[in-house]
Amino acid sequence: MKKILASLLIILLCSCSSDRKTITDGSIQASKETGIIIDTRDTGDLYGPVVAELPPSEIFKRQPVVAHVFPDALYLSSSYIGILKRYEQRDIPVNMLVASGFGALICTLYAKYKKTSLVEWKIFSLFQKIGTMKLYDNSWKEAIYQFLDSEFKNEKVEKYEIPLILPLYSRDLDKVIYVRKGLTRVILKSHFEFDPAKKLIVIPPQKLVLYSQKEIERLGADIVITYNPYKERIAFNNDDGFVWGIFNNVKNRIQSEFNLFENSFSIGASETTLDNWKETSKYISQEQRKAELYSIEIVQLMRIWDENNN
Repeated sequence: MKKILASLLIILLCSCSSDRKTITDGSIQASKETGIIIDTRDTGDLYGPVVAELPPSEIFKRQPVVAHVFPDALYLSSSYIGILKRYEQRDIPVNMLVASGFGALICTLYAKYKKTSLVEWKIFSLFQKIGTMKLYDNSWKEAIYQFLDSEFKNEKVEKYEIPLILPLYSRDLDKVIYVRKGLTRVILKSHFEFDPAKKLIVIPPQKLVLYSQKEIERLGADIVITYNPYKERIAFNNDDGFVWGIFNNVKNRIQSEFNLFENSFSIGASETTLDNWKETSKYISQEQRKAELYSIEIVQLMRIWDENNN
């Protein structure tokens, strides 16, 4: 059996003649540039394609700082856990996390524990508590605030090993501030606040930019990757005109702002359902498979950065 597998691997390597090929479903292809072999055929498990690669730490003289930007997409934000899980497996650098809303909560949990299995368990437990509640109702927010108080207590954002940037709109300053310091639970509570009378809220006026590549690079990122969960339409299982209006504006903002970034991955399905908390495991496993392709692109971006800077 081992001889057969070895022979197959030799055949696969020899059959890949081009420097880099487009990855398509149902094929085995390779990239000389990234040192990666990817089997995109359905393996029938939750872990998706099979990849062989040199860890980035062994490829590059000095690793670039790779920042990952995760916008709020309510319960669909759980997809981000699948992406981080794949990066954890493939040794893809997560040097900085920029996020809002549930994206901010997931990223903060990851910065704290650096283990996606723990993040997945905690998010699933929270979703079980709030999933049947009305979005942004007082009881819904109170349940989230209790979770934040219990989970983070007196922890501070700046104390985590992975730098966090959690953008918020300051009404007093009338501008977006990239929050990097302060009590974690207090900052995260503002990420679930829409009331314009509050001093800090998660969605700024349309005249302001929430996510800026230049600003993220100014704060230390060499490569910035954005993840867009929004397609042309958003949907809710439990229809709510108020929340739909808010997140339709969020969708338009994210699509507009992310178009200005050099590197952006489009994730999720053709119609974005934001409140389907029962599909959490499905979202995670689907994005974990897709993130194999993201890994290839990120390693390639790191190689290009390495050639230009080392």
